[in-house]
Amino acid sequence: MEKLSQRIIHKTAGFTMVELLAVLLVTSVTIVMTVPIFHQTIANYQLKQAAGRMAWEVRSQQQEAISSGASRQIEFFYYGGYYQVLKPAKRNVYLPEGVEYAYITLPKSGGNRFLLTFNISGGPNFGGTIALTNGFEDQMYVIITPVIGRVRVSDVPPE
Repeated sequence: MEKLSQRIIHKTAGFTMVELLAVLLVTSVTIVMTVPIFHQTIANYQLKQAAGRMAWEVRSQQQEAISSGASRQIEFFYYGGYYQVLKPAKRNVYLPEGVEYAYITLPKSGGNRFLLTFNISGGPNFGGTIALTNGFEDQMYVIITPVIGRVRVSDVPPE
């Protein structure tokens, strides 16, 4: 009797090849379905980070203009995928990979460059919107209000 129970236990101790293949198939299908969602999540995160950083840079230049008593400028390069802070020291800030400009409604400074200038009271030369997009048709907007220069980030386009 003991030998019979050992044989039964021994024969049922492992998994068959069909069971292992079924588990691998289900796991593979699950992974294949989640990869695009993961890429979209990363792209959305990069878009939000780029818009937040741009708004921070714009606000910083606005505060610099007020505190230094001199105008400050940021130039946006539509096709370059970056913007340039011109004062106090010229430096380039690049958009993350996969994030690009959708449109810019600031005044042109020549070609495909757009210039935002803050006067000594912190007011912008013009208000406008800088729309950023990723490869998944999501957009974020950095909105600069004319006259008062309020800078905000939104996922809804301005009216």
